[in-house]
Amino acid sequence: MSQEALALAANVGRSNISMIETGRMTPNFVGVVRIAAALNCSLPGLMQEFEHHYAEG
Repeated sequence: MSQEALALAANVGRSNISMIETGRMTPNFVGVVRIAAALNCSLPGLMQEFEHHYAEG
């Protein structure tokens, strides 16, 4: 999914999606919920993906 499509689906600015993706911004809880819903993903599933890709270092 493109950043633009995700931003539209989550009702979040595209530049915010870009900054979240690059680690320059941390979304608030509402933003995380919106992004998870736009990705058709549960919150635990989204957090598991985060841990898998970013928390390992």
